[in-house]
Amino acid sequence: TYCFNRRYNRLYSGSDVIVSRYSVKRICEEANFIKRNWPETRFIKFYDDNFALKPDEWLEEFSEMWPKAVGLPFFCLIRANIVAGKPRILELLKRAGIHSLSMSVESGNDYVRNKIFERDMSKKVLEKAFQMTWDLNIPTFSNTILGVPIAKDEEEKFGLPNDLKRNIESIDANIRLRATITEYAILFPYPGTAIGDY
Repeated sequence: TYCFNRRYNRLYSGSDVIVSRYSVKRICEEANFIKRNWPETRFIKFYDDNFALKPDEWLEEFSEMWPKAVGLPFFCLIRANIVAGKPRILELLKRAGIHSLSMSVESGNDYVRNKIFERDMSKKVLEKAFQMTWDLNIPTFSNTILGVPIAKDEEEKFGLPNDLKRNIESIDANIRLRATITEYAILFPYPGTAIGDY
């Protein structure tokens, strides 16, 4: 609800392709171009919103080609519910040489995460995903949003803790998940987003 992606998807609804992806060959060629021109490069960061959605042929090919053609450790972003629901993704990323990944927690409070942010992700799913990365020795980076205002009557109606307690709940959640590095942003409700309207 805080992201531009929903509006982007509406702008391009009816188009043949909303999600597009370079071929594995092209990604490797671009990474090698960087290596040739900047030989001090030791690490690659992929900032796609979701690097992998499923363990498909593309990811299988990436896991085989990247270590041979490029061989650099890399970082990517992925959703925790995708990791928890499709464990093979982590195996393929590990085979490819992943160094670390980011999974957003958004909030340690279920109401904020699932009703206000509409992430549709339980604490159990988050715990499973972070445990899987821990087991594979993949360092994790988590994003969490603090300062999410909720009207007093809404807090009372749903028995929610106040803002300060929700923020502490979010920090505690990251500690329990054993995220390697955590980032805490303050909510900025951009106009035109669902959270801005809220």
